[in-house]
Amino acid sequence: MKVHGVWTEKALNHFRDFLKLRGLAPSDDELMTILRQAKERYLDGHGRLSVCAAEPCRAKTGFDLSDTALESAATEAGLPISLTGCQGPCKQAPVLSLRIADRSEFFAQVASARDWQAILEFARQARTAGTLMTNAGSAEPFRFDPVHDHLKPSVHLTPLQFLLGHFRGQGKYTMTPYTFHKEVIGTPEAGGRFIALRMGVSYPLVDGRTDVHNALVMVGAQASPDRFIAHAYTDAGIFRQYSVEGTEGGLKFDVCHPAMPTSGAVPARSCVRRRPVLRNSLKSMAAKGLFPTTSSLCAG
Repeated sequence: MKVHGVWTEKALNHFRDFLKLRGLAPSDDELMTILRQAKERYLDGHGRLSVCAAEPCRAKTGFDLSDTALESAATEAGLPISLTGCQGPCKQAPVLSLRIADRSEFFAQVASARDWQAILEFARQARTAGTLMTNAGSAEPFRFDPVHDHLKPSVHLTPLQFLLGHFRGQGKYTMTPYTFHKEVIGTPEAGGRFIALRMGVSYPLVDGRTDVHNALVMVGAQASPDRFIAHAYTDAGIFRQYSVEGTEGGLKFDVCHPAMPTSGAVPARSCVRRRPVLRNSLKSMAAKGLFPTTSSLCAG
């Protein structure tokens, strides 16, 4: 699984030693025939979900691995599911690997039925898209890279997890009855090291048309556990960088108030606070006095 059906002579020798420890001594021809058959099966079709059924993975698996359950899961995922021997990273048990086309990826600590369901949903989406480079959703925390010793993404981005998901709602300017519509999709990117926020806002015009604007914001962690860096790109070709202070209760960052002049203005302070339903409120303060809240958004 780790080498995607390819092996070196050194790895082959280690495998021979592994077999000898278990009292198995196939001839070179027999071993190569077995390996070729295993490779053909692994690479057959558009993809495959391979679940480790060896110890310690088996003992830590909290979902059904019976033939009937796996057949049902394979139908749900749209991919064949196989039980395998040890896949290597035993400290991360239970582990499994997902192959889509010519690329595969490990998932680790997939222990409960809920964890397994998240993997099946991602497998179905990846199978439909034909690539692993699709939104992993709730399967993201289980992604495991055995080559690079990255820290868990959640260590850095835990305070920002409330930004993940799909939100839409109606906003309004507090000093006028004018309303607009906003939609935000937050997804983990680059192995969960960043969060991407795709935003779209629709402003109704007096002539019946709709003024639509889109933006992309990429948020990543800095060295301090409560500080983040954000880069915003707009459909007008404008780029802005923000330094963000964050906790699980909300975020704070500097913005320019719409009523402030663009030249020589002191940046205002904006707050995005976490609520059971996403509620954004912008509170701004200029150098000479306090501005009232300019706009608000409630979204489910």
